[in-house]
Amino acid sequence: MACPDTDGDDIDADSPLWSVRAAAGRRLAAAAAEGAGVDGVLHRLLLDARDTGVTQVTAEALLERGDGYGLRAVLRALARAQDMGTADQLGAAIDCDPHGWTEARADRRIHQLRELTSDEDAGVRAEAAAVLASLHPSDH
Repeated sequence: MACPDTDGDDIDADSPLWSVRAAAGRRLAAAAAEGAGVDGVLHRLLLDARDTGVTQVTAEALLERGDGYGLRAVLRALARAQDMGTADQLGAAIDCDPHGWTEARADRRIHQLRELTSDEDAGVRAEAAAVLASLHPSDH
């Protein structure tokens, strides 16, 4: 399956306007396929240094996917966030995701988090474990 053309989104991701960068993040998140070559742009938008609104919109769009790719991208950014506001925004996106924590999807999200505790990226492993620990604090 071919990934939709996202060349314009690379340019939009560098826009001085936060709303344009956020819209690019939403489009890229929805269109991204693992290995589609947009991981770097999405990561940069998740860690947007100019406005956490871009972080929020991009993270929410990735989590709305309901798949491991989107969750992993957000956890990876969370592990690398240097700015506390960005880290808080990413953490809130995961904790308050209305799509991931519905009764129908919670078991799948927990399964994804457990799988990500074995990820090749140490930051992803640590963040996945931390989210799981926050769900079941008495287990740790």
